[in-house]
Amino acid sequence: MVPTLCSRCIHSLRCSYLDSLLPYGRRFFGTRQERHEYTSHFKTIPLSSLSKDFITVPIHHQDYRELLKTIVKGGKASISNKNFWKKCAKAFLYNRHHFTAKELVKIVNAFGRAKYDDPVLFNQIASLLLENQQNLSITDIPIILHACSEVGYHNKELFGRLYSVLSENVDRLGRHGIVMAIHAAKSAESLDILSRRILESVQVFTVEVSVMCNYKMSL
Repeated sequence: MVPTLCSRCIHSLRCSYLDSLLPYGRRFFGTRQERHEYTSHFKTIPLSSLSKDFITVPIHHQDYRELLKTIVKGGKASISNKNFWKKCAKAFLYNRHHFTAKELVKIVNAFGRAKYDDPVLFNQIASLLLENQQNLSITDIPIILHACSEVGYHNKELFGRLYSVLSENVDRLGRHGIVMAIHAAKSAESLDILSRRILESVQVFTVEVSVMCNYKMSL
């Protein structure tokens, strides 16, 4: 006979075990905040919604704050005009040292969404991200990897460091982050490291849940 849990035990398991004894397992599946961080980077706006005064100052004359807004909005609207992105790339390179790590994530995501394949641009972004790695959050990393994969860009040093960080914090990625990180893996080594850590996390989670369920049934 297969033992089952009564509704009271299930409620107790959810409230006491997952909330206090298994924060690790809950983090592995991702929180609402983490899901929001991912989806906020992929919001879209209709191209037709861009007003005629979308660009009031010529791109090459915009300061870095205006340029950031222009690039991000262009990515969300899926602007396909290569000349627009060429001007944005040139202006970014000129202002590149003004941007924070979080702003760099938004910028690389926008260029990735536009599929603007410019190795010089992405090399500069990669260099800046390496310099500001300590200011990146775990949920920033899948966004960066996904953006690079959209244009087929691979930087061995950047990807190596980012996947190393992910492998040690896979329980904080959430489902969306895991999918993006695996999809963006360009080398068997990166994929193997990340996959191994995911499987280890799942095994730990499964064993701990099984132990707790057996404990509850013995009460």
